This record gives sequence, C-alpha cells and structure tokens, in this order.
Amino acid sequence: MADARLRLEELCSDRRRGSSEIVRDLLNALLDLAREGASRAELLAWAERVEAAHPFMASISLVRRRLSEGDPLPSLGEMLREMREAGERIAREFSSLSAEIGLSRVITLSRSGTVFSCLVNSWSRGVLEEVVVAESRPGGEGVEMALLLSEAGVPVRVVPDSCVAWIVAELGTPGLIGADAVLPDGSVLNKVGSLPLALALSRAGLPLLVAADLSKLVSAEPPTPVVELEIHPSLPPSSVPPMEVVPGDLIDYLVTERGVLRRPIGESLNRLLGR
Repeated sequence: MADARLRLEELCSDRRRGSSEIVRDLLNALLDLAREGASRAELLAWAERVEAAHPFMASISLVRRRLSEGDPLPSLGEMLREMREAGERIAREFSSLSAEIGLSRVITLSRSGTVFSCLVNSWSRGVLEEVVVAESRPGGEGVEMALLLSEAGVPVRVVPDSCVAWIVAELGTPGLIGADAVLPDGSVLNKVGSLPLALALSRAGLPLLVAADLSKLVSAEPPTPVVELEIHPSLPPSSVPPMEVVPGDLIDYLVTERGVLRRPIGESLNRLLGR
C-alpha cells in the first residue's frame, strides 16, 4: 500500500471520482496515519487540505469537524463503519423503490460510488435491466462509470451528453444522480449536466431520483470554483463550473440511509430531521 501521505496528496488532485470514494480513501489514509502515531494536528491539517481541494464535497467538512471533537483513532474507524453501512442501506432502499415504481431502465451521469452501488444492487436483484450513462463532459467520468458497471455485469450503454433529452423522451427513461451536497430546501449540488437531465425529465413527466447519505447535508450552498476548459487549441479556453445545483422541485425521490424522501423533498427532509 502506498504511503498514507502520498495517497492524501493524490486525493487533493483527484477530479475523476465522486465524493463517497474520495471520503472513503481519505478516512482510510487518515486512519493509517493515526495508527502510525500521527498527531491530531497533522490529521486535521490533511483533512483541511483535502477539503480545500474539494470545497463542494460536504462529507469532507464533516470528517474535519469530527476529527476535532474526539480521539482520532476511534473516530476515524467509526466514520468508516457509518459510511459503509449508510451506503449499503441506500443501495437496499433504492432497489426497493425501483421495484415499487417499476424502474427497469435508468439514465445517470458522472461517477458516483453511491449511485454505482445502487445500480449494481438493483441489477443483482433482477429489478434493473439496463443503465444508460451520459459521457459527462468535460471530465468524461460517465465513461468510467459505464466501464465499472460493465465489469460488474450490468448491461450498460454510453450516450453523448447532447443526446440526454432525446434518450429521456424517446425511451421514457427515469434518471438517477448522486450528490456532493444536499441543501436545506432539498436541492442538491452535483456534477454539471445534472440540471439539464433534471429539466429533460421534468418536461417528459419522468422521475428524477437522487441517492445521497445525510452526511452531505449543508446549511448553505458550498463554493463551486470554475475551471478552465480548452475546447480547441486555436480557441481561447472557456471558464466552466464542475458542479451545479438541481432545485428540489425537480427531484421526485431522495434515497437516504434513513429511507426514501418523496416530493416535496424540502418538506420531507424537514420532517425527517424534526425541523
């Protein structure tokens, strides 16, 4: 296994994977450092560096806060256990919901570890028959997601981002996305391209499902710095956001480790949290 500090450095530059995978690897690397005798100050410093590199990933902020509150070694182990159990419960909840609403095909985008687990679980139970994945430019993470699903045996096809609205309307395909943050009104922050998918689904009268654990709850929208994207060497680069907000009124189901929240998502979230 690579040195824990090297793995943490690599996490700071990871722009390919979703928050659940990054947070899992962050916790494992910090746990290895703690076992080696690293101080709380060093652990917190690393958590802050990874958080600064991914300011829109709410779960990383939670890791930093919990590290500052208790003994790091048991805290990190507990967070890993909670994360694993939450992911397993979300996958089961998604499979049950899929069976309830007759979800045999779904369209998704980007590379979310939570979404991946949901899709594999639903397919293995004989509920889901096919997954359509948008390529997810500018990073192309959807292609990576499709390869992972194919390796797991899930029937999958990749489509250009420009065809998402057509696929939704032509095939009558509901959507599933993950989230890097869940806002108090039920809106979610996710990979750019999520909003066009949500709008296409809304226009077609088809449901949008979001799979996210409640560690991603935030009190306000996290910062989403733009990145420079070169379309062609002869043209100036474009400034584009890697993430965008999908309003809660475009979301039909929010699948969490504490059950499925149904529209209106903001009100359902408030009831769940006793607000």
